[in-house]
Amino acid sequence: RVVIQPNFSCRTCDVCRSGMENACPEKIRLGVDTNGVFAQYTVVPAHYVWPVPDDLENEVAIFAEPIAVAFHAIGKCPPEKGQRILVFGAGVFGLIVTQLAALKGNDVVAFDLVRKRLDLAEALGARAGIQDLDVLSDQGPFDIIFETSGAPIALSHAVELAAPGGSIVLGGLPADPYPVLSTRIVRKELRIYGSIIYTNEFPAVLGMLKTGDFKTKPLISGIYPLEEISEALERFQKPERIKTIIRIKG
Repeated sequence: RVVIQPNFSCRTCDVCRSGMENACPEKIRLGVDTNGVFAQYTVVPAHYVWPVPDDLENEVAIFAEPIAVAFHAIGKCPPEKGQRILVFGAGVFGLIVTQLAALKGNDVVAFDLVRKRLDLAEALGARAGIQDLDVLSDQGPFDIIFETSGAPIALSHAVELAAPGGSIVLGGLPADPYPVLSTRIVRKELRIYGSIIYTNEFPAVLGMLKTGDFKTKPLISGIYPLEEISEALERFQKPERIKTIIRIKG
């Protein structure tokens, strides 16, 4: 058994050779640029498959990919003890970041518009799950903000909520642009990092999953056989959905 790292870089261009295969201009995304997901069989380059430990269940191993995304984002600005962290957005990406940061003993606050997701964030280690921006402002400022929602307005809120000298890690992909007052970034001397997918995080993630410390079961909001994929996709935008699993066989 293996898990697939579903973004294939060329591994030869200057970007790849610099260590940033995740930003390769010739990157091929499995299921986006080429067929290969929701299928019983697929073919991928051997460099992008990772063996699954024998005692790791399939329902746990499939989280290697989204957790690798979160590992990479946190690696941009590793939290230090005593720092106050905000996770802006409590979808699967945000909930994974929340749990990883909480496992390190950090003080984590999660923000989202859906109360059910915030309840889950608190169950996974967040000190507070906040649904109101005014209440969130009272909790700030924050030393590190992980923006995982992809909401166009999120960066502006992050700039306001960040402490002077603070860091913002952008992992969401907004569909529309939104203006940001750069004067606030300058006056606060903020550091802003972009984070896209992953580079070499899969082995570390599989090792962590093997310990059993990371909770994956609460993140699964539905398991569907391949024959019911249309129903699963119809529910994809529902606010209570977190992680949907499609069982290809068996």
